[in-house]
Formats: sequence, structure tokens, C-alpha cells
Amino acid sequence: MLKNKHKFNAFTLAEMMVVMLIMSIILAAMAPVMTTKNKVDNSSPWKYSPNNSSDAYFGQGASMRAMIGQLNGEDTDNGKLIINNLGSSFSHILFKNGNTILGDLYLNGTSLVLGNRRGNNPIGNENINIGHDNWPAGTITGSSNITIGDASMTSLTSGSHNIGLGTTLLAVTTGEHNIGIGDDSLTNITGNGNIAIGGNANPNTANASKTIAIGTNSVAGSIGAIAIGSNIESNESTETDAATARGGFSIAIGNGAISNYDNSINGLSIAIGTNAKANSEDDSGNAAIAIGIGAESNGSAAIAIGSGANATDGRAIAIGDDARATGGRSIAIGPSNGSWDGDNDGSTMAAGENSIALGIGAYSVGTASIAIGNDAHAAESNNIAIGSNAKAPKDDSRYVTADNIAIGNNAMGNSVKAYNSIAIGTEALNNINSSGGMDTAIGWHALTNNTSGYYNTAVGSVALYYNKTGASNTAIGSGACQYVTGSNKTCIGANSGPSAGHVYSRATDNYERIFIGSRSKFNGGAAVLEVHNLDTKRSGGAYDKWYSNQGCDLGSCSRLNDTTVFINGNLVVRGTTFITSKHYGGDSFVIKALEHSGGQMEPAPHGDKWGDTAEGWIPSLHSSDRRLKYVGKESASGLNKIRQLKVFNYTFKKDTTKTPHVGVIAQDLQKVFPNAVKKGKDGFLTIRMEDMFYAVINAIKELDAKYQAQEKRINELEKRIEKLEAKSK
Repeated sequence: MLKNKHKFNAFTLAEMMVVMLIMSIILAAMAPVMTTKNKVDNSSPWKYSPNNSSDAYFGQGASMRAMIGQLNGEDTDNGKLIINNLGSSFSHILFKNGNTILGDLYLNGTSLVLGNRRGNNPIGNENINIGHDNWPAGTITGSSNITIGDASMTSLTSGSHNIGLGTTLLAVTTGEHNIGIGDDSLTNITGNGNIAIGGNANPNTANASKTIAIGTNSVAGSIGAIAIGSNIESNESTETDAATARGGFSIAIGNGAISNYDNSINGLSIAIGTNAKANSEDDSGNAAIAIGIGAESNGSAAIAIGSGANATDGRAIAIGDDARATGGRSIAIGPSNGSWDGDNDGSTMAAGENSIALGIGAYSVGTASIAIGNDAHAAESNNIAIGSNAKAPKDDSRYVTADNIAIGNNAMGNSVKAYNSIAIGTEALNNINSSGGMDTAIGWHALTNNTSGYYNTAVGSVALYYNKTGASNTAIGSGACQYVTGSNKTCIGANSGPSAGHVYSRATDNYERIFIGSRSKFNGGAAVLEVHNLDTKRSGGAYDKWYSNQGCDLGSCSRLNDTTVFINGNLVVRGTTFITSKHYGGDSFVIKALEHSGGQMEPAPHGDKWGDTAEGWIPSLHSSDRRLKYVGKESASGLNKIRQLKVFNYTFKKDTTKTPHVGVIAQDLQKVFPNAVKKGKDGFLTIRMEDMFYAVINAIKELDAKYQAQEKRINELEKRIEKLEAKSK
């Protein structure tokens, strides 16, 4: 920054140009060169005239062309070059044509005037004035000012470090560091640090400071504003206004660019590009950014980047050719797809508050809706569409109930009505057209044909593929429940679920059915595990058919409100198995056996083909290999323990049939075998039979040992008796 007390240590370029101009004029006027100045020497054309007011003159009488040391500038002779002495009252060099003063050159040691010095008042220090009628006639105390032009800085008093080229800076009095280049630029400015380049650049701005206006008719109207761009006349090209930066600290770059509607000090808007507009409308806020041909941002802190991009609400962001963010805090990123689609012209658009649209032609209308992907549509509040042509769909008027999520190519793409649904995968949940809702489809073509079904969940490719109207189905796995069209089905596993056209309509009815595991690979048979909860009559149910040895096909029989479990294969249980039924009294349970078509039987408890109950417990296989055990001391429990046990006849209190039972009481058993009794979660005691079982083995061994000893003694006694009898004969 220049300082007020700056001293010139060398000629500036402007000063050198002025000196060269003066020298060329003087040399031309003096030709031939004067080689002597002697009162008696007549060899030079320069003459000494003791009767003339000048020290020397060139020419005679009316043909006199130059005078040196002239005391005044008034002369009736023709054109003159008059070089003044320092004691005279007029300029140091005066240029005349006839009696008309054309201009003068005046120096005061540090300042220079070339052209027309107005008055004889001080002209300040380190100032340069080149031109006609520059500066005022009054006293100038400012310094380091440069003006070249006509009628420039005509009001200057104490202002310093200003530069004016052209008719400019007319109103500057005390302002500093202003630069005006171009006729009528900065004509009304009174502030500091302003720059205007171009004809009529920033002409009407008055007390602003630190502005920059570059271009014909450009305007920077408030503190810190920057405007770059000229106006275009209709005879030159398409008529366009000049760049206009009205608000404080705003920027407008480009023909027709406008930043801010008024001269508010907190404008802060940026418009870059031909006809770009940032907060150009009344009450459109501040701090907006518009970059691109015709880009427009008219909300506080709104951002529009791209040709024709438009952000028209507070904090909205539009990036891409013709991208539109019209909802508050909305984001639209991507160019137009160039096609008309209903009420959208193909532009990437985020029209709902807090909505997001990313992708070519992406379209989010509802509040907080999200559309990501080429032509992705999120057409109502809280909808999410991610993927090419993904739709969180619309109804016939292009709007839909809220809270949908669509992710994947054409996910929900053809749906026109949905609510609270999720579709993830290519063409997932693709055809809802009436009242479907609360559906979840994850996977390629999952639930793709669903039209009005609701509460369905499909996870896996083509899961619930053919379902249209069925409800409350759950399918997990590729192809799970693929052929289900009814309701209340659960399929777990790849290709699990009923096959198409099953004779018992397991795919089309509305009974609760569970299918776990894939269908047979060699005959398309049933799943590994099936659970069917059928609301049918007791008569003719699975229980009755089993009991009457009729057999039971899948899905054809069950008792009222009973759940039937089918295991279509082998069952391997590693560990102790407990099977109970509260329908029967006590701890007994029902085990049935089915006869297969080949006549092979599945054994029932105790070998009883159709026995209803198993008393107490059922033998089961346990791992007993020594290699699997840490073997301790041999158990000594035996006959002495067994003798302490008491066996009772009893019935269970809750058993209405009063079925008689025989066994030990847990409290009695606990006294003899403490480790064989445990308390259950319900507070009642349960028993472990193995302690008694192996004590019985030891007791039998003890009794056997006594039996063997007694048998041996009996044998010995018999022999002695035989000997005694033989002697007595």
C-alpha cells in the first residue's frame, strides 16, 4: 500500500514519458540548436533582446516562434512556445496558438501538471495531472494522485493515492486508493479503495469502499462488491445488461450477472456466468451462489452451479445443467435427461423441503425424500429411491403415500401406489397398483408381481415372485415362497415353500404354514421341515387319522387350533430328548408311529405300535465310550441305597382322568440320592433316573454275590449230608 509520505527515488514510467514529450517539443522548437548566448555574437538564430520581456527569442517580429524567460504569457503575436522563468506568475512552459492558450506544463518540485492548470493554488505533493480541466481550481493537499484525461478528479482536496484515466473520479474529495479507468467511471464515488475499469463503470455508486467494477456499465454497489462484465447492445448480439454486484461483499462476473437485489451491506452473494443471478429478487435473502450461464439462486445461502441451474429456496443446492432445487435445504445434483415426463421436464429436481435428487433426471418431490440414480423418482414425503429408474412411487397424479424406500434398477419402477414399503433390488416390488403397503422386498425380482398384497417380506431373488394379493407372507432365501399366492406363509431356505399347483393348495390358501429347507432335488417333494397351523375340525384331523391307522398327507389333516409339525426326513437328536403334551395328564406324552407304503414301521415306545402314553421316561442312546470320559471311582451305591427308597402308587392332581402311576417321590429320592434331584424353574422338583438305575445294578450284583455264596454253601452242605447218609447205611 502506498504511504502518504512516499518519496520518489527515481522517475516513474509516466514521469519519463512526460519528460520525453517536453524534450521533444523543446528540441523541435529550438532547431537549429542554439550553441551560444552572447550579446555580441550574431552567429545564432537565437537573439538577445534588451527591449523584449524575454531573455531570448527565436524569430523576428510576427514570425517569432519561441521565447525564453518571458515574464508573462500575454502576447498578441502568433503561436508561441514560451518557457517561463521561475519567478513568473504562470506555468513553466506555456503552449499557445495565436492568443489562445492551449496548455501548460507546471512543476512544483514533486508534482506535475501537463495540460491545463486551473488557478494558481497549490497542487499537493507527488501528484501527476495530464489532461484538460483536471482537478479543481482550489487548493489540493492530497498526494500521490495520478490523473490522465479530461475533467478528472475535479473535486479532489485531501484525497491521496488515487488513479484516474478518463473522465472519472469526479466526486472524490478525501477518498484514497481509488482507481478509475474509462470515461464516466466512478463519477460519484467518495469512498476508499474502489476500482472501476470501463466506460461508465460504477458511475452512480457514492460512498461505497473496496469495490471493483470491470466492464462497460458494470456496477459494484456496496462495500467489497465485485462486478466484471459489460453490457451487450442489441445490434452487437443478444442484448445483455452489464454485470451488477449490488450487495456488500458480493461478486457478479459475466455479462448480465447480478448479485443481490439491493445495496445491503451483508449481500455476500456470488453470480458468475452470463445472466447468472444470485439473490436478484426482492426478499430473496443473501449469501447465495450462482455459477453458470443463466444459473439462478434466490434463497439465503442457496447454491446453483451449471447452465440454467436453479436453487430457489433457502440453503437449496442445485448442481448440473438445468438442475433445480426448489425446496428449502434441498439438493439436486445432475443434468437434465432431456425428456418430458408428466409434470417434470426431465430436469434433475429436488422440490420437497430437505429432499435430495442425485443423477440424470433424478426427481424428489416430497418432504425429506431422496432420489439417487438416473431417472430415480421419490414422489412423496420420506420416500427413498436409489438406482437407475428406481421409484418410491407415485399414484395416478404422480404422488404417493409416504415412507417408501426403493433401491435398485427399476425398483418399484412401475408401482403407482405404495406406503411404508421397502424395495431393494432390480425390479423388486415393481407392480403395486392399488393398495399395497408395509411390504419389504430385497433381491432381484423379489415380490415383483405384487399388486395389492401387504405385510409381506421377501428376502432373496425371486422370493414371493408370483404373489399378487397375498398378505403376511415371509420368504427368506433365493426362490423362497416363489409360488405362494395366498397368505400367512413362511419359507426359510433357498427354493423353500410349496411347489406350483400343489394338490392340497398349500401355495394358495390362507392358513399359517412354515416351510424350512429346500424342496427335494430329485422329485420336487416337500421341505425338510413343515409346520401347519390349520383351522379345521378335530374330526378327520391328523390325530384321528394316525390313531385309526389311516395315515395323513401334508396339509390334509390337523386338529382344531392345533399346530402340526412334519419332518420330511431323518431326525437326529444329540442329547437327551424330552417330549411332553399338556393335553395328557402328568408328564406322559403321546408318540405315534406311521406305517410307510412299504410296510416298514417306525417303532413306538416299549415296542407298542399304537400305544398312547409312555410312563415316566423313554430309553435313549447316550455316548458312553471310555475315550470320551474322565473315569472316576467305581460307584458303591447299591442295595443299601435301594432299601431306603419307598415306592408309591399315585395320580397327578391335574389329571382329570386320574390315571394311576407307580414311582418314587422326589423328596424321598433326594434324601438317598441328592444329586438325582433338581429344582425346576417352576419351583417343583425333578428327578434323574440314572442314579437309581445304576444303584439297582449294584444291588443286583450284591444279591447275586449273596446268592452265589449261599448256593456254594448249600452245595457243600448237600455233600456232607450225602456222606453222613452213606455212613449210616
